[in-house]
Formats: sequence, C-alpha cells, structure tokens
Amino acid sequence: MRFTVGRKLTALVLSGLLLAAIIGVVGATSGATIKSATGLTTSLNLANSDLAELDMRESDSQIAERDMLLATTDSTRKIAADELTTVRTQVEAAWVRIEALSLPADFRPTVTTLHDSYTTYLGEVAAQMPLLSAIDPAGPKAAPALEAERNRAAAIQAKVNAVRGDLQARVARSEER
Repeated sequence: MRFTVGRKLTALVLSGLLLAAIIGVVGATSGATIKSATGLTTSLNLANSDLAELDMRESDSQIAERDMLLATTDSTRKIAADELTTVRTQVEAAWVRIEALSLPADFRPTVTTLHDSYTTYLGEVAAQMPLLSAIDPAGPKAAPALEAERNRAAAIQAKVNAVRGDLQARVARSEER
C-alpha cells in the first residue's frame, strides 16, 4: 500500500492529536498532584504557625502567673487574672483554627494529644493563680513557686516544640514531592 501525501498528512495529524491527548492527561494528573501537595504544605504551615502562637501564649501564661505572685492589691490581682483569661481565649482560637485544617490522618492523634496536654496545662495554671496570689512575693515560698511554674511551662513547651518539629519534617517531605 502506497502512502500518498494526503494519507501521510492524516497520519501526522492523528499522531499529533494522540500526543496532545497524552500530554493533556499527564498535565492534568500532575496538576492535581501539585495542587494536593500544595494544599497539604499550606495546611501544615498554618498548623505550625498556630503552634508557634501556642508557644507564645505559654510564655504569656507564665507572665500572668508572675504578675499574680507580685500582685499586692485586688486591682493588680484582677489584672493578672484577666491576662490569663486573655491567654486562654487566644489559645482556644488557635486550637479552633488548627482543628479546621486538613491535616494528614496519621498526624491528627498527635494534635489531639497535644491539645489535651495544653488544655490540662492551662487548667493547672488557672488552679495555681489563687495559690500564687496568697504567697508573699518577698517570702521564701515565692521562688520555689515560680520554679515549679517554670518547670510546668517547660514541659508543655517541649511537647509543642516536638510537634512543631514533626510538622516541619512533614512540610519538607511534602515539598520534595
């Protein structure tokens, strides 16, 4: 069978259409993969940002405790208590944002465990506030009380930092894809 110019052009056009279809399928598949990886990276980075805020709020809770220990009037005690209330409100808002993110299913239990630990931490801090207000800031109980609260804060800070480290590793892996 002899290929005329018309048949050759038709074969060339069909080959081009087939190649264009293959490129389109590969491009759509790759685009979906990129979009998925970008969405995951965005969620992980947002979670990391909120965890950084939790780290800052942990410091703010220590400041509220210190202020409560140093408070010598009812008005300064109220200011210290209000500081902790503000911290708790900001922490809860951060957890709401974290819970709304599309995080990997295998990472959710880690977040839930941290949330529980952080909630316990803030509850313990709130329970300490009246005890701290009763301590004489110049008395012998002040320094040990502050040390105990620093240790409590260091424990939750270590947990937050461990989860942030895990998040940062996940971001790096998702960006490699």
